[in-house]
Amino acid sequence: MNAETFNARYPIGTPVVAYPGARPEDDSKATGLVTFTRSEAQLFCGHTDVVWVEGHGACIALTHVDVREIACGWNPVEATTDCDWDANCPVHGAEPDLDATVAAVGALPVPVGSEGAVS
Repeated sequence: MNAETFNARYPIGTPVVAYPGARPEDDSKATGLVTFTRSEAQLFCGHTDVVWVEGHGACIALTHVDVREIACGWNPVEATTDCDWDANCPVHGAEPDLDATVAAVGALPVPVGSEGAVS
C-alpha cells in the first residue's frame, strides 16, 4: 500500500503493530511494537512509503506496519470516536471489556511476544 492510500484509509492515531526491523515471517525472532501512528504516511527518499509510530524514533516502512482493527472509531491522538460513547460499545459502553479497551487504547508500546505484551 502506498502512503496516499494509507492516509485515505487510516488517520493519525490508528492502532498498529509495527515491525521496526524484520517481520516475523522473515525472522522468527522479530517482534512487533503494539502502538499507534503519530504521523501521516509519506514517501521517504523517493522510494519507500513510511509512517512514524509512537514509541519508536525512526520512520517505519508501510510494509512493516499492520493495522489493528478496533471495536469502535476511538482515536487516542485526537480523542475522538465514531461510537459516540454508545452504551453498547465494548470500550466506552455501560459494561466495558478490558481486552477491547486495551485494543482501542493501544496500550503502552510493548514488543509483541515479550512478557506482559498485548497481542
